[in-house]
Amino acid sequence: MCRFLLGDIDSLICRARSTSYEELDGFTAILHSASGVLVTFHSCAHATWIFPFERMEIFGPHQAAVTEEMERVTLSPGLGREIVTRSYSQLPMEEKWGYRMEDRRFVDAVLQGQPPNVTAEDGLRATEMVEACYRSARAGAEVRLPLG
Repeated sequence: MCRFLLGDIDSLICRARSTSYEELDGFTAILHSASGVLVTFHSCAHATWIFPFERMEIFGPHQAAVTEEMERVTLSPGLGREIVTRSYSQLPMEEKWGYRMEDRRFVDAVLQGQPPNVTAEDGLRATEMVEACYRSARAGAEVRLPLG
């Protein structure tokens, strides 16, 4: 999601620990995008079941966009401007999570010979970021991307 919204990530630093499982199960990372944007990321494998389970917040100058489980999106477009909240809780899961559109675009790409929206390169970069988090957590140091 970070690459989709902000472009390539050129470095990250991650701390992790094991609290409930043998493997690392809690992660905190700071990602640095090639465009200069900093992203904080938190993940916990044993978090409580308090809604929202997933939340994304993006901040700009006096601006914010917040997603909560694809159930609700709130946009604060700037000082003196109206804050808007949209609820998607009544939509079928396939629609609000994008599966229907995702499937349609994939089938269209295959049948019409078009490039897919998500490429093998996208998958590689996402996997690489996960590996970089593990390397950074083990070494206690910043890791540059792409991995060598």
